[in-house]
Amino acid sequence: MKIHKIANVDFDAQPPLEDQREQEAQKAFEQAELAEIKDFDGWERDGRFWSRRIYWEAENDQPSIAGSFGVEFQPDTAIVIDTWNQ
Repeated sequence: MKIHKIANVDFDAQPPLEDQREQEAQKAFEQAELAEIKDFDGWERDGRFWSRRIYWEAENDQPSIAGSFGVEFQPDTAIVIDTWNQ
């Protein structure tokens, strides 16, 4: 019986860095101690700095209050080294 090699498959391969960063940014966002958030946007990516707009419910039927949440990654990794919100 002749066996043909179909593909080189690396089962230990890591997901792409962007996917790893997405997961870590989301974890940091979910673990942040933020006041009750009404809504938020997707991630804006600028190299190792990622941020998203967040919206809080305003009082007395006023428009939502907008702010942001961000993370900084160690260069070339998915390790979060800083977070901030305003």
